[in-house]
Amino acid sequence: MKRRQNLFTFFCYILICTFLSNFQGLSYGQENDEKDVPREQQPVQDRKVGDSLVENLAELPGKLITAPFYFTIELLKLLHVQKIYLRTTDLLTSEDGTRTLRPIFSPGGGGGATFRQRNLLHPGMTFRAHASFANKTRRLVYGDLRDPGLFTKKWGLHLRGFNWRKPTERFYGIGNDAKEEDRTDYLDDETSFEGTILFSPSKETSFGLGFAYSDVAIEDGRDNGQPNLDSLFTPLEVPGFFGEKMWTVTLKFYSDSRNEAGHPRRGAEQYVAMQLSKDRDLGYFKFIVDLRRYFNLFYRRVLAVRVRTEITDDLGNREVPFYRLPGLGGEDLLKGYQSYRFQDDDLAYVSAEYRVPLSPMVNLTLFVEEGRVFQNMLDDFTFSDWHYSYGGGLRFRASNGGLITSFIIAKSDEDTRILFGLNTEIRGF
Repeated sequence: MKRRQNLFTFFCYILICTFLSNFQGLSYGQENDEKDVPREQQPVQDRKVGDSLVENLAELPGKLITAPFYFTIELLKLLHVQKIYLRTTDLLTSEDGTRTLRPIFSPGGGGGATFRQRNLLHPGMTFRAHASFANKTRRLVYGDLRDPGLFTKKWGLHLRGFNWRKPTERFYGIGNDAKEEDRTDYLDDETSFEGTILFSPSKETSFGLGFAYSDVAIEDGRDNGQPNLDSLFTPLEVPGFFGEKMWTVTLKFYSDSRNEAGHPRRGAEQYVAMQLSKDRDLGYFKFIVDLRRYFNLFYRRVLAVRVRTEITDDLGNREVPFYRLPGLGGEDLLKGYQSYRFQDDDLAYVSAEYRVPLSPMVNLTLFVEEGRVFQNMLDDFTFSDWHYSYGGGLRFRASNGGLITSFIIAKSDEDTRILFGLNTEIRGF
């Protein structure tokens, strides 16, 4: 109980700080928008006169790196591929951008398409749906309806539902020292429905109170090359061994002051949430903080910094199901490790990413990230035994900002992973 009271106090403190910093970030961004960028801070391709020899030599490595991509893009333009794409999606894509259909791909979710309809019945109402599929019957089918002004100008509703079938999920055990040789395989099939009452005091900020019902089924995995979950672990060691039906109440805060969603150069994203989830035998309390900040440096270079923490506590004599434990590894946290490589009650994660514009449509990214899981972070926090990952890659986008493609190589002490994503950031938080 004392741990939960401390978490609630900490939650209020974080909420106030992020709310105030959001308005500070907004005023800073608006102030910068009103100022002209000095010529010496503009990319060479945007300057109109007077490129010096030194500046041209400094830009030469970037031009050499992007030369193959430049010629490829020019070839695609010559073949009018973009026009062909627009013709094939014309029935579901509008010229004003209120209705869009775009392809999506991620290593964890597979390939598919996402559809978005803005101003569905009236201005502000947005419907979104996407479906993606991969091998071994992996699938994700998702839909949501969001209207922040349904009841009044500031009060609205957000409804969403999904079915996510993951036939080859990995589980290595619980703890920061979980061994790679203890890897097991299981199938996770989850169906969930959630309704959230929204309060939006401004366009960039919203509060939500959500109620969700989820049905999770755990079965033998479909990877024949890996042992199943029950071959190394028992129901006594792993709560939620067979899945469960659970009710969840979530109180959350979100703000977004980025100048754009795809390639932000300044601003911030802030997400804070408290969850209470329970069923007959399982139950937990979870606290989440995810802060992202974007700093616009010289020549439009960007430094992106992220901090995330999750704290989970048992609810009375109920335990946390293993598939709800915070985890490190995968496309989002510690990219150099396999998904959910490390799991435990609490999690801490930090990352920094440096983005260099090689051309108006291509960015070079370099990143480093560290993370650790804890059984009780508030009592046992330490800076030792953190896991790290580093790497880099390229991010592409269409001239209209609609198509976002990433190619990332990530390295850790266990693995080197190549990650390809298509429009993955459109989904946001």
